[in-house]
Amino acid sequence: MELKISGNTGLEDRRYSVPAPLLIISLFWIAGILAGFYLPSNWHRAELLFYVIPLFALIALTFLLFQDQLVKLLLLLLLVFLLGYLRSNLLTLFPDNHISNLFQLKEKIVAETEISIVREPQKREYIYGTNYRIFGDLITLNNYPIRGKVILTFPANYLAGDPEDLIPGNIIRTIAELTPYRNSRGFSRIPQPFFTNRSSQAAQGRAKTLVYAEPVSAGIYGLGSGYRYRISQIRRYIKKRIESRIPTEHIPFIKAILLGDREEMGDMRERLAAGGMAHLIAISGIHLAIITLILLTFLKLIHIRRVPAGLIIIIFFVIYGELCNWSPSVSRATLMISLLIICGILQRKPSYNNILAASLLIITIISPREIFAIGLQLSFISVFVLINILPLFNHKLQTIFRNRSFYNTMGYRTCQLLLTTFLISIFLLPMTLYYFNQFSLNGLIGNLIGIPLLTIIIPLAMIIVFIPSVPLLQTVFQNSFTLIMSLFTGWSRFTSTLPLFFNFIPFSWIQLILTYILLGLFFFWLKKYGLIPPKDKDKNRAKMWLNKQNKLLFLFYPALMMLILLIIFISTTINRKDLLIITLFDVGHGDLFLIETPEKESVMIDTGPTAETGIHLRYAALPYLKQQGINRLDWLIITHQHSDHYGGLKYLSQNVKIDNLMITDYFQQDEIWQSLQLLIDSTRTNIHLVRDTTHIALENMKLKILHPDAQFVSSNPNEMSIVVKMAFHNFSLLFTGDIEFDAEMHLITYYPTYLESQFLKIPHHGSRTSSSPPFIKAVNPEFAFIPTALRSRFNIPHPITLETLNFLGDRLFISGREGTLQIKTDGITAEMKTLPKERKITVNF
Repeated sequence: MELKISGNTGLEDRRYSVPAPLLIISLFWIAGILAGFYLPSNWHRAELLFYVIPLFALIALTFLLFQDQLVKLLLLLLLVFLLGYLRSNLLTLFPDNHISNLFQLKEKIVAETEISIVREPQKREYIYGTNYRIFGDLITLNNYPIRGKVILTFPANYLAGDPEDLIPGNIIRTIAELTPYRNSRGFSRIPQPFFTNRSSQAAQGRAKTLVYAEPVSAGIYGLGSGYRYRISQIRRYIKKRIESRIPTEHIPFIKAILLGDREEMGDMRERLAAGGMAHLIAISGIHLAIITLILLTFLKLIHIRRVPAGLIIIIFFVIYGELCNWSPSVSRATLMISLLIICGILQRKPSYNNILAASLLIITIISPREIFAIGLQLSFISVFVLINILPLFNHKLQTIFRNRSFYNTMGYRTCQLLLTTFLISIFLLPMTLYYFNQFSLNGLIGNLIGIPLLTIIIPLAMIIVFIPSVPLLQTVFQNSFTLIMSLFTGWSRFTSTLPLFFNFIPFSWIQLILTYILLGLFFFWLKKYGLIPPKDKDKNRAKMWLNKQNKLLFLFYPALMMLILLIIFISTTINRKDLLIITLFDVGHGDLFLIETPEKESVMIDTGPTAETGIHLRYAALPYLKQQGINRLDWLIITHQHSDHYGGLKYLSQNVKIDNLMITDYFQQDEIWQSLQLLIDSTRTNIHLVRDTTHIALENMKLKILHPDAQFVSSNPNEMSIVVKMAFHNFSLLFTGDIEFDAEMHLITYYPTYLESQFLKIPHHGSRTSSSPPFIKAVNPEFAFIPTALRSRFNIPHPITLETLNFLGDRLFISGREGTLQIKTDGITAEMKTLPKERKITVNF
């Protein structure tokens, strides 16, 4: 499809041909959305309407008055840009009664709260019991109407009623303690605008009293509550059928490919990523194409005509999208297939680029922030490659496999699948490197078997879940399903061990842009010159091919590509400044710290809580390790045997090589160590026991181990925590584990000269049993960090501790308030920055 524009200026007739006009329009729309999110703006709603709407009207009037079609085209694109700008700005304007406005007046709000549930709640087993996590829209605070999205957590024994009432569309009431929502993944590369708009969570909280859930019949808030309730009921019904009819070990995978629910995938998700088959669990075109084929076959059997059948499938996809919570890949695939069906109904030849662009426009008109969703970006790039890049190679493949014999047909299909996987992998490589610091080409082999197996698994799973309870039929289908799933599981394990999976690769946004420029040049080169010289019968192209100037141009693009590749390679080898970097990660209630020396040595102190409690190392620290290319640690120090300090050890050792592990002999004697020792021994890690004061010798600095020493004995694991003093030129930092009053007094008595430090990691998360005034006086810190959530069940940081540290003012950082803290220093000057909400302090020592 082409947009042809002609205009007469009085001198000549000019014609412009724009292929896939919606693709061009969507680019300007996206540019407007990005401008709205990123350009500095303090618009109020009235100001936005006062300034932007008249400008929009002026451009529209000019568009109508001008006759020159090129000018009209440019004005049209400017109008689209302004509409995108206006749409994203409206998303960042909050109403007066939005909860974020209240947080500007008060950091913590305790009030009688009314919430409408909008998503399926999460039920999690913690070491302290079972918790529910509710996603909802605020309705009232103390009976005052309020707006904003909230995440509310509460123990299961707080629920006054049936857990079945925790259904989207229902209302819950409780007295809750609310605080501003923080994106705890400080080093996530998802752009911040994704988290800072009206579609994002604005508050998080804990229930302080019993939680009452009311059935949907009692809900009178919003037209969508009843609809959400019915969708939730269908989703729950399907989940129960899956859980009752699918073998236990395969339930998470079937939930993922049928409902987009990947929360229970666990290790299999990482295994599929390593095997290059992670896309198989993201509901996309493959899944919907299979479902469409099944539906069309069924509708044809009951003699439904083409047009009604198309409309039924579109309605089904709308409901199915709701069941899958409209994930980006589902949204894109649903819209594209629906638009193709509409083209068929209207008997119009579809333009796939226009359909792709229309899908993007619809998604971002409804929710502009989705442009920052990784899944959406990966999905659209993949389809763009299928539409525009793959056909450039198909002609060559068809030439090779001219013979229509069975073996040639199989060879053609195999080569086409390999080529498709390779091209998509190459064009997704910059994105996967930037967001995940890894990529896999194992999919070249994995997809050869994985995709055919998936096309069998999906219909088999649907039949097992939805057929009536006929024992003979169920036995036949379940045996077939078990066999195919066993083959798929074995194949995914095999492909995950292949050598083409690359992990922990540093990749910056500059490299991302350069790589896509390189791929763009490659695409342009293919489009302009083709893969083979033109045939003699195409005289014009033949002349162009033989033209000396075009021959030089033909060689220019590969040369430019090589130059960009060289720049990308050089940019990966540029060393950062000789700075010491200390990162104090936000893991809720737990300790997790990383030291990186200028000589590229790395020391980690503690590993944060277990996966079931708080924020796990997998989300808090591993993304940063990957971004920095740290796939091995010189030293890991576990201060003591409490789960909020050693909880991430198992996951860390499975992903990162640990050269040396330091623990206390007191820890080694604990039964907890017995469960960890086999894992540690299998990694060939050197274990060092602390029985007395010692030090860790790095290349140009030492870490002094001040505690526990041979003279101190306690039955309290906290008191036996390892205390580490780090000094780098004029800068020093004291890591204190969870030591309490007795250990503090021991250190003051025996090691007073070592305690004084510019920066102090507050002991025991700010508990009242630590941070005694004499100890704080002995350390005399200028800055301090408390690793704890603000709304901790242990009432920490304790008010007494905060009063003791009051002299620090805003130089006291609390992870539950500021997030992750990173310190970069040359030993004389230090820059301290909090993430994700950036706050910077520069200080000289």
